[in-house]
Formats: sequence, structure tokens, C-alpha cells
Amino acid sequence: LLISTALAAELDSSTTEHIHAATVRIDASGARTEASFSGVVVDASGLVLTSAHALGCVDEVVVTTATDHALDARVILLDDEADLAVLAVRPKRAAKLRALEPGIPPGPGATVHAWGQASSLRSGQVRRVEGGTLQVQMPTLSTDIGGPVVDGQGHLVGLITGWQPGRAADDPLSLAVGARKIGTIIEDTNPDGRVSKKTLCAGARKVWEELR
Repeated sequence: LLISTALAAELDSSTTEHIHAATVRIDASGARTEASFSGVVVDASGLVLTSAHALGCVDEVVVTTATDHALDARVILLDDEADLAVLAVRPKRAAKLRALEPGIPPGPGATVHAWGQASSLRSGQVRRVEGGTLQVQMPTLSTDIGGPVVDGQGHLVGLITGWQPGRAADDPLSLAVGARKIGTIIEDTNPDGRVSKKTLCAGARKVWEELR
């Protein structure tokens, strides 16, 4: 694991290991697209959260855990407005998953940490919160999209969705979906893969069959 000394002072080893275990790699493929990005387990029974725009129009999704277990997954919900997607892995393999608990939305000046599939933990300060989106001063790789943003206790407070282009190399700015939108999606998506009418009415759409 790649962890800086400054980060080690804020996150204890057990918290760091838990974040690493809850972060997954997602490989998605279809007729017109093939992509690799990140995701985070939000329910140990088999729910994984990631970025909706990263998925695109895909036919097959594989979730690979930090222990290199490859799990077949189904997309059960896409919320284009919030840029969030929920995947469900097959229950027979879900026991291998560890989940992150949602945290309190951070405000400007708060220090947060992000992790992507490259297993490199980074930290930065929240510059601004606008419309439920966090602007965080730290770099982001394309493979980090969909990865978790956590607070000092390891609670999920954001999901990496991209970066602001045109920034100087020494002043990168990452963008993340905030905790409130994430909390709504988690609360309204049941572990068995069923989605409530409340979420559907909020603009979400199921694209494949519910997990049986």
C-alpha cells in the first residue's frame, strides 16, 4: 500500500486497511466501450457504488476485490443526475466484501482522503461544496473515478467523479459526489437489489433485471 507519512498520522493502520479492502476495481465492456475504473463496497451483502458516467453502455461488468477475487456484477441502478450507479455482485461471493459506512458531509477546509484501484491513498482539503459536489485540492487518475473519498475516521463522504481541467500541475482540483447524494442512494437501494419508488422518481433508472 502506498501511504505518505502525513496520511499515516491521520489514519491508523486498521482504518487504512479497511478502506483498501472496501475499494474495488471495476472492468466494464460492451459493443462500443471497454473501461477500467474504481468503486466502493457500501453493503457487505453485495452492493457496490461507482460513477454512472464511467459505466457507459456496457454488457458485462466484473468487480475485482482487493484480494483479487473477480465477481460477476449486475447494474441495478443508474442515477445520471447524481452521477451514481449501484452494482450488485452475486450473493454466493458477497461474503468476501467489506463495506464503508457513510459519514457526515465535510465542509470547506476539511481534510479528506481518496483511494482508487491503484492502491495509492491521497489527501487534500475541500475547497468548495456546490450543489452536492465536493471540490478537493488533490490529483486524480482516470482509474480513480468511482473510488471513495473518506474522512479521518474512514467514513465515506464522497465518490470521485473527475477533475477540473486546465489546472496548474501544482494545484490540481478533483471533483466528487457528496455524502448527501450517496446517503440517499444507499438508503433507497435494498441489499437484495430492489430499488424503491422514491429513488426511481428522483431520476434514477434500472437498466437490467433486479438481482434475484
